[in-house]
Order: sequence, then C-alpha cells, then structure tokens
Amino acid sequence: MDEAKQRRAFADEVIANLQKSGRAGPFTYNAQHFEIEAPNERIVLGHVYAKFRDAPAAARALLTQHFADPRADAPRTRDELLACIRPMLRDRAWLELFAIEHRQLLGEFPGEPLPHALVSEHHVVTLVAWNPQSMATVTQKTLREFGVSEQEAFAAAGENLRSIPADFRELRRGLWASAQEDDFDASRLLTKRARQLGVRGAPVAVAANRNALFITGDADEENLEALAVVADKELREPRSLAPLLLRYGDEGWAPWLPPQGSKLRPRFRGWELKAAIDRYNQQKAALEELELRVGAGAHALEGYFYASLQHDDRGETFALWFPIPTLLPKCEVLCIRAEENGPIVRVKWDDALAAVGDRMQKLDAYPERWRVEPEGFPTEAELQRFETARSPAP
Repeated sequence: MDEAKQRRAFADEVIANLQKSGRAGPFTYNAQHFEIEAPNERIVLGHVYAKFRDAPAAARALLTQHFADPRADAPRTRDELLACIRPMLRDRAWLELFAIEHRQLLGEFPGEPLPHALVSEHHVVTLVAWNPQSMATVTQKTLREFGVSEQEAFAAAGENLRSIPADFRELRRGLWASAQEDDFDASRLLTKRARQLGVRGAPVAVAANRNALFITGDADEENLEALAVVADKELREPRSLAPLLLRYGDEGWAPWLPPQGSKLRPRFRGWELKAAIDRYNQQKAALEELELRVGAGAHALEGYFYASLQHDDRGETFALWFPIPTLLPKCEVLCIRAEENGPIVRVKWDDALAAVGDRMQKLDAYPERWRVEPEGFPTEAELQRFETARSPAP
C-alpha cells in the first residue's frame, strides 16, 4: 500500500473511532494537511501517525482510539499547561492559512490570531500543548481559560524545550543536524546551541520539517552544497516547511542567499522562488475556497482578483495586472495588459511603484499584497513610457 493510501486508511480508522465515541460530526478527511475537520476543531494526525506507523500491530488500535477522547491527556490546570507547553517553528504562511481555514470551520473572521512570535521574515513560532500521545495547538482561548499570559506561555515553552536532553550530530566536519526526531528539531533553531556549533562563518540553517534542522556556515561552500542534498530529501517529507536558507546575524535569523557568482546561488534561488510562489498561491486558493463556501461577507476583500505569483525562465517573479479590482503580489516584474489578448508591457516593480505608486495601496497583510482599482490602472501614455524605457537606445 502506498503512503497516501496508508494515511487515508489511518484517517478512516480514526474517524470510525470518533463516530463510535459519540463525538459530534461530521468528520471530513483533509488529505492536503493530513487532518480531520470536525465542527469547531481540526484534528491533526501527523504526530500520532508517525508512532502508529512504527508501532507493533497490537498497539496500533490504542493509538487510533486515542483521538476518541483527547481530553484524557489534555492539561487540566494552569501548572499542567505550563509544564507541557512547547514552541513549534512554523512557516508564517501557515499562520495565515490557519486563520482562513478557521473561518471556514467556525464562521469567525478574522478571529483571534494564534499566539505567535516572529522568528524571521517568513517564520513564526507558535505554541503547542504536548504529551507523548498527542499535540494540540494552543490558542488565545486556551491561555485565557488557564489564566496564562502570552509572555508566561512563551517563557515556559522555551524553558521546556531547553530542558529536553538534545544535541546536534555532525554529519561531516562543519555540517550539523538536530538529532532527536521528536517533532521539535526545527524548533531548536531558537536555541543558543544552534548558534554555537562549529561552523565556518556565520551560522546558516534550513528547517526542512519538524524533525529536520541542518546548520553549517556561510563561508563553507562545500558544506552548503551538502546541506542542499540532505535538505532536499527532507523537504519532500509530509508537512515540510518552506525551503529557505536562514543566516544568523545582528538582527537574528534572516533569509539569505550565497553571493552573486557562487555556483550554489541558482540552486538556493530555486528554493526561494518555490517558497514565494507557494506562499502566495496557497493563500489565493484558500481565500477563493472561503468565498465559495461562505459566500457574501467571507472577508473584507471579496470580489478582488487574486493575481498569482509566477516566475519566468530567467528566474524573475512576475504577476499579471489587468484593469480590474486586483490584489497584486509583491514581485520583481509586473506584466501589464490593458485588453484581453492585447500586448503585455513588462515593467520592473520599483519603476511601476515610482510612476503609479500613488494609485497602489499596500495592505497590512502577509504575504505582501497591493490593492489596485480599475481607475488606478496605468494610462496609455504611462504604458508607452514603460515600453519606451525598456527599449534599447538606437
């Protein structure tokens, strides 16, 4: 049985146990996120499935039955919550998708954001309540119910992570990997130890998935190439994180690429392009699905065309701009088309912003989007100037 069928069979068994337990349905399997959607909740399967896959046959039934009464392992007191809370590194885009899907399930939009803190431009840390059998996302409602502030919760989560015996193994001299495979390897990016390994130059990391964190130095091209090889495999695993290199500096962890001229730059630039395109287009699909499910009033920007982020053969990101209400992704090149099947005028983003930026509204959103209206579409004269600026001098 292939992996997708095994995961579906596991989900079906969990759903059967949920139905037998009398919990309110309906229960819908979401294969993309490996979750079960139920009224007022999302049941994440990945953590227990990993144990299920490796367990002997006699123990498997107990693992699927666990979901029937999650309260058995849930914290009951403030002290129990603080003792089991841990930090979980996630893509920042996941946080936005969670909010959109939460709206579909509960009918609340925008609703309260999950407790979180920025780690880099594209990564956040959230909170989970962990025990050996399950893991649950901690919400603002959870903290209120137990009388715990965000500051207390994050402090406890960090202390709990540091208290777990853990270390990094050296795959080769100067290339390290977090070795625990306990769902918190990526989260160890937050620890001081991750910044103090023996590497050449500043620490460079990729958090490929929950159980895969690799670190080397920005001055070690040979190990950067080795990092790309081992990380590529882990990035294909379920629930992988965005393929991005991060370098630690005075401002903390930040996205990074090898310098121009490095043979590795195109490879890591490919990672960066994939991450950016997935970030925008997954959100676009989720918002369009929200409008279909919920209808009028789904969100404040319904009725706008969500332009996709794409990239051309040269590796430049671009988006199409038509004279309709549009939400443009931040890109390197705008492809402007005034009429259907008409010519396309390509203009660098910064040049477009300098010329017509007063008619483009930057939204307070992630990933970065700009709202444009038909009346703000470039005039024929402006399009002509863009086209002239691109043309080589005679």
